[in-house]
Amino acid sequence: MAASRNLVHALALLIATGLLTAVPANSAQQNVIEASAAGNLARVKALLAAKANVNARDAKGGNALIGASENSHLDVVRPCSPRRPM
Repeated sequence: MAASRNLVHALALLIATGLLTAVPANSAQQNVIEASAAGNLARVKALLAAKANVNARDAKGGNALIGASENSHLDVVRPCSPRRPM
């Protein structure tokens, strides 16, 4: 758990300083799906701030919203609610 918190802190710091403006698409989408299923709200927020696609689906058709809701992580559901492309 400590390693996960350190990763979230490091990611947030990179975003805040402008050194990281986007996360590679494939890893960002899979990470946001995994983080939402695990209920890791801080990691979900950091990935979304780094432009992870909250609407992305995994190979089984799941997405961040499904992962959060299936695992009763209601605090993660709102940031994972689908957004329409602009």
